[in-house]
Amino acid sequence: MLKENPRFELVQLIKKQEKARNDEVFGGLSQAERGEYNERLKRIHALESEIRATVFAEKSLHAANVEQRRVSGMRLPKHTVAVLKLISLAAGG
Repeated sequence: MLKENPRFELVQLIKKQEKARNDEVFGGLSQAERGEYNERLKRIHALESEIRATVFAEKSLHAANVEQRRVSGMRLPKHTVAVLKLISLAAGG
């Protein structure tokens, strides 16, 4: 079985949390449902940390590559510039 994409898993968990919150408002949650909610919340926090660390590592790697190319006087290919812009946008920059 392939490892699930963390961002996809995060979206799915958030959707389940939204449904659980709606259920809670309109009828409450059982103890088991509350436990499942709390476990999903822990997983959401772990995924968010994992995604942030991945984005940081990618940005660091690209920054190092950019600096290396700058120092060596080489021009960045257009696709590299596009990827750097996308990473910057994804990281909120």
